[in-house]
Amino acid sequence: MQLLSPAGTLLYKYLSPENALRVLSNGKLRFSPLIEFNDPFELRTYPYARFDEMEFGYQLCCSILEVIQNKETISGTNRVCDLVRLYQEGRFDDMTPQLFAKWMGRMMAEKKIIRTPSPHTKVVHLRLSKIMGALCLSETHDQILMWSHYASNHQGIALGIDPAKGGQAFKFVGPVEYRSDYPVNEDAKLMADSFLGRQHVAMTRGPDIIKTMMFTKSAHWSYEREWRALRSHDGDPTGDHKQYDINAQLVEISGDAFTSIYVGCRTDPAFGEEIVSKARLLNPSINAFTTRISTKCYGLEFRPYGELWAEEYPTDDSTILS
Repeated sequence: MQLLSPAGTLLYKYLSPENALRVLSNGKLRFSPLIEFNDPFELRTYPYARFDEMEFGYQLCCSILEVIQNKETISGTNRVCDLVRLYQEGRFDDMTPQLFAKWMGRMMAEKKIIRTPSPHTKVVHLRLSKIMGALCLSETHDQILMWSHYASNHQGIALGIDPAKGGQAFKFVGPVEYRSDYPVNEDAKLMADSFLGRQHVAMTRGPDIIKTMMFTKSAHWSYEREWRALRSHDGDPTGDHKQYDINAQLVEISGDAFTSIYVGCRTDPAFGEEIVSKARLLNPSINAFTTRISTKCYGLEFRPYGELWAEEYPTDDSTILS
């Protein structure tokens, strides 16, 4: 199920010299496990609840009665779901609002149910990070902080990518939304249904919830102008993500999806020659550029790779004198 439409515009991947060499040698990009990201707030943007415990408890009672009446299969992994499944299996005979209220009171007293359901747990984070990988890209190739942070202090490259030519690797791709506050969920019924793991919620609202979790970041990061491509990794989602073979996270991209390469202003010239040559093997039509510090502002300037800067071209007088 497609969450987002393909970007339709060029996106850029900032790479260190080592990663640039790897990518342009094998034509593969790494979809990193989310747990390895440098932002500790990743996956913590699930809409938090703006309703009280009593409202949630009432809606949860209603949802449980619906599940029983409709003989639904639920996928929740909490104590309440375990009790509902026991009843569905005939392990005890009666299910009434009074009995459920007694369960709720007991579990709240034992602190075995949180005030409002939340996926902000290490288990959920770890499982998501193991089954989902993300390729982080940017709308721009000239952000000096991105060059500093992700391209080894301007010694690496920025690689232009056309997601429309990237095939299945870019099936789920879209822009990150930057916010100052966490998203808010005021729908107690939706939260109750999600808490139980009701299938219709997963089918109809799941994509929206995943989109919010995966594509929302703090406004502090807005300078990155980030887009993300998401992909599920193969393997057992209950295992340790560090046991994954790195090859499961490397995805081959069609060579013609690599549309441009920008060599950093501090990149070693010999390495620049090597990396541009490798890029042209992947895509002979790739546009290559050299970068330098702007002479006019805090910014970068670019020119086609191998060409002189404008002021380096000989004047008529120098031509005569030579």
